[in-house]
Amino acid sequence: MSNPIIRLSRPSDINNIVSLDSKCYIYPFKIKDWQDLVQKSGHVGEPRLIMLEILDRPVGFCMWNIDHEARITNILRMAVLEKNRRFGLGRLLLTACDRSSLKAGVEKLRITVPDIHCCPGDPDDVSEFLLKTGFLTTGDIQPAFKQMYGDPVDGYVFERRVTI
Repeated sequence: MSNPIIRLSRPSDINNIVSLDSKCYIYPFKIKDWQDLVQKSGHVGEPRLIMLEILDRPVGFCMWNIDHEARITNILRMAVLEKNRRFGLGRLLLTACDRSSLKAGVEKLRITVPDIHCCPGDPDDVSEFLLKTGFLTTGDIQPAFKQMYGDPVDGYVFERRVTI
């Protein structure tokens, strides 16, 4: 596999982000939501959105925000195309989150995962990946959260310390 490149998103990425989101999630964002997020990405207090490319082709992205008061980085959305999974690309995206967190003086990552993606053995399961990368479930179940998923779904909270 060629060397992957991670970079900050830019407005010209909108169509690629929407495409990746619709291929990786059963509940993709609307294009207007992505346009707003990309325009604000990298500004103080706004979520950061990065792109992952191989040979100038987008294969993934990660979006997070840093809660300075709680001293935690919340991963809001992370995706790698299915054909590019299991090559360490998700770990590269997490490393970018780690670096951003450390720069901000934050040492903990958190991600809330819909319960439909916490089914070991299911192709859409992400809990195995999270456990392999050092996340542990907090035991907290976030009931009916919907800010990122449209319809209300229950979710599991996973956390880990920054590892770099």
